[in-house]
Amino acid sequence: MPPSNHEIADVLGVIADLLEILGGSRFRIQEYRDAASSIERLAVPASAYRDRSMLGADAGLRPDLLKQVGRLLGGDSISEYMRQLTSRAPADERVLLRPASLRPPIGRRFAALGIRDVADLIAAAEEGRLATIVGLSAGTVRRISGAGRQLQQVPVRSLLRDARQHAAEVIEAIVLRMPQARLVVVGSVRRAEPLIEVIELLAIGADIDALRAALAGSPLVTRIIGSTTGRIDVQLCNRQRAVVFITPADAYGGAAHLRTGSHAYGQRLIRHATHCGYRLHDDGRLMRNDVLVPCPDEATFDACLGLPPIADELREDAGIIDQVLAGTMPPLVSDAAMCADLHLHTTWSDGRNSIAAMAVARARGDQLMAVTDHSASATYPGSNGLDAARLRQQAAEIATLNEHYAAAGDPFRILHGVEVDILADGALALDDATLAQLDIVVASPHSDLDQPADDATARLLRAIRHPHVDIIGHPTGRLLGARRGLEPDIDVLAAAAAHHDTLLEINSSPDRLDLDARLVRRAAQHGARFAVDSDAHDVASLSLRCLGVATARRAGVPADAVANTWDSARIRAWLAARGR
Repeated sequence: MPPSNHEIADVLGVIADLLEILGGSRFRIQEYRDAASSIERLAVPASAYRDRSMLGADAGLRPDLLKQVGRLLGGDSISEYMRQLTSRAPADERVLLRPASLRPPIGRRFAALGIRDVADLIAAAEEGRLATIVGLSAGTVRRISGAGRQLQQVPVRSLLRDARQHAAEVIEAIVLRMPQARLVVVGSVRRAEPLIEVIELLAIGADIDALRAALAGSPLVTRIIGSTTGRIDVQLCNRQRAVVFITPADAYGGAAHLRTGSHAYGQRLIRHATHCGYRLHDDGRLMRNDVLVPCPDEATFDACLGLPPIADELREDAGIIDQVLAGTMPPLVSDAAMCADLHLHTTWSDGRNSIAAMAVARARGDQLMAVTDHSASATYPGSNGLDAARLRQQAAEIATLNEHYAAAGDPFRILHGVEVDILADGALALDDATLAQLDIVVASPHSDLDQPADDATARLLRAIRHPHVDIIGHPTGRLLGARRGLEPDIDVLAAAAAHHDTLLEINSSPDRLDLDARLVRRAAQHGARFAVDSDAHDVASLSLRCLGVATARRAGVPADAVANTWDSARIRAWLAARGR
């Protein structure tokens, strides 16, 4: 089976890491990173390209990089190639490049100091060998040592998007060797947690010996950590742990609940089963008077315990069982209910596809999309932000496209907006006259993301109160596993957002998912409403809005509190009431 775009991108990323560790050309390193990003964001699988030159053109690959990708597509084993690379520079060494305190030029010089893993790094810091790096202060050495010690304790975690793909790949590898096997994703992946430490699967009625052999024979698995009669623990080639639980077919309904839910949720479920006159075992078997009550599916299990269906994403909190039994759980937002995308980017700024291409893709399911390219003062490289003059030019293109849709009798429409920077003091990067001409304005923080909490609160509060701001985009600015972001007082912000009817965004980018479910839940208690947007920078990323929807579901947000579920007429009426 041809490798996925994600697998190819992983290999290119590893090569970039190796070059950085070994002191390679900065241009070459960035070229590999750009190639990895381009491959992963292709709208179709790289393997679907019959003409490799077209693949090179669409992904922006130079001939030598295209040749390497071609090797992988031609049958070279991804996992074997990854093993060869990691044998040259162990995975622990690549992890050293991630914390901000370990960025180049430090990372490039590890090899010269004989540092091959985290333990070597700590030893070099304590023995004074890091002091030989010119320009490295004593304070930085202390930070490196501290970061290294933290890395020894931190398990490998994947973004939700990546963990979903890894889980699907493990299932595919097992089914390849056990065609009759039935496996489902459970645990934190099914609950849609933003970062996944362990990938958990449930094998229904599987033979443990055959399952162990299938896992041992898969190139995705580097080793079997251990196994018992009910589970097998393995390490994947990306160093992440995976666990496959085994349940009898007639206990699947209970096992799906227990293995999907958190520990607290499971304990509450067991107590509820006892209250109903049953005994619920850890493996999902439901017993009454020591007699098995067959529950081959979740609907049967729910009926036995008098439970309405409980959304997977809500099986985090034990209190949800009492809430659903009391009938106080509102209808949750769903992917099917989404009608609009109010934050995305095009080639006018840092996007990879034109407005027309993004519209064609989004119009397949939505009634409305807002083009919100970056403002001119975006403070990060490559944003190619728009000033007032370029926004006027963009408006003309959008008007032409909307005329085309109208002439064809297609109700789909494009709103003209902008993602304007919220500066450190809460001022906006574009003037009021320019903002007033737009259909919609998303205001987002992109810089100074280490402000004290009080300053961050005041900054976002000023933007919420601004008469031309409709949505606060990714309010904390966090990047999962890389940047903590702002930590404002969500209660103050949510109350202000509710008062001014400014939407708070649940950004669907896999490395953001910002606001997170905890903050969304708090904000909803103050009556705030939300926008679940893709923040897509290309056609392929439009589909990732489902991750934001899952975050809203984890927070228990009712569908009507998410503006993207409103039809085009209601969104336009909401904007008109705001003076648009």
